[in-house]
Amino acid sequence: MPKLKSLTVPAIAVILTSLGTTPLLARGSGGGGGGGGGGSEEFTYSGTTHTVYWLGAAWFPILTHVASGDRIEFNNLTGYSLSVRASNGSWSVSTVYGYSSQTLDVTSSRYTTFYGSSSNYSSYGYMSYGSLDDEVDYTYTSSDLLQPN
Repeated sequence: MPKLKSLTVPAIAVILTSLGTTPLLARGSGGGGGGGGGGSEEFTYSGTTHTVYWLGAAWFPILTHVASGDRIEFNNLTGYSLSVRASNGSWSVSTVYGYSSQTLDVTSSRYTTFYGSSSNYSSYGYMSYGSLDDEVDYTYTSSDLLQPN
């Protein structure tokens, strides 16, 4: 069976994309959990959920392209409790405990810069109201990740 070489952030992106995750706009370090709130705009779920991972010192992926009606699922891949909120304080999600997730319903009035913090880390992440260019193939993969036994 082939062994994996060290994985870089772009390699992780390729793997996550191949597993069906949708690229998001998020970046930073650290993070902390939230819980939904804020805003009076009505939410109608579009059926699209974007996944953002908190790796302890950074968000992955760095950019999330969203539309009103989408959801963002914040996944905490560390053992620290995470707090996630808009950097202007207009929304937050419930605490994202270690190795768990919380979601945010996206409406067009959501502030796009968010801040995550824990006892050891903090970081900023971003959402973009728009879509990726359909003409670009974002699924490029490389066999560089594999090496023979």
